Amino acid sequence: MSNSGTANCNAVAEHTVYLLLCCAKNAERMRFAARHGDFAIRQRVYCQELSGRRLGLIGCGRIGRAVAKKCEAGFDMEVLGYDPYLPAEAFPQEIHPVRTLEELLRNSDFVSVHVPMTDQSRNLIRKEQLRQMKPGAYLINTSRGGIVCEEDLLDALRSGQIAGAALDVFSQEPLEPHSIFTTFDNLIITPHCAANTQEALSRMERYAAEDIWRVLSGGEPVFVCARPCNHRREET
Repeated sequence: MSNSGTANCNAVAEHTVYLLLCCAKNAERMRFAARHGDFAIRQRVYCQELSGRRLGLIGCGRIGRAVAKKCEAGFDMEVLGYDPYLPAEAFPQEIHPVRTLEELLRNSDFVSVHVPMTDQSRNLIRKEQLRQMKPGAYLINTSRGGIVCEEDLLDALRSGQIAGAALDVFSQEPLEPHSIFTTFDNLIITPHCAANTQEALSRMERYAAEDIWRVLSGGEPVFVCARPCNHRREET
């Protein structure tokens, strides 16, 4: 069994950077105010620059690394990374590894989640972790719904415990038409679309077709995710 490997890495990384900018520039509030003629909002709500800010990555696989590269080189951000499955020497030069999740949360202005959904990562970010974040920090999740405890996140947004958040994924999709998520002006939501670029979808199709051809030609797929069991059943 194979998958399309790295096909959507850049697409998700770019969407993460887009959400990062939306958070820093208070895009949701500004859009709503401008549509209603409230240009005076610029004297009440201020945006921030990314240069010199600290980005914390939870998970430093292909997508996390791509985000780090774009943010460090493009915005002059300092990037921290927490990944218990990656030895310190394996981190790329643009990511400064930290030993604990708490250390990352307490020292990041923006926190972005890039881990798969597993029993260990389910509700990885909940009330305790949100309390460890800076009061002015933002949380971004383009990974999987259920990794962030949504109830606890909404409580943190409601109380002002953190400045805001951006979510592309949810524990249940699609959202209800009048979902509570749509009522927060410090929460940016997108419809699980981070990977859905024309280029990424084209690469997925091509990579899948190429791996099928390799297998039919007697070769090995490039993007193996599970190998078939070839053990023969013993006859009795």
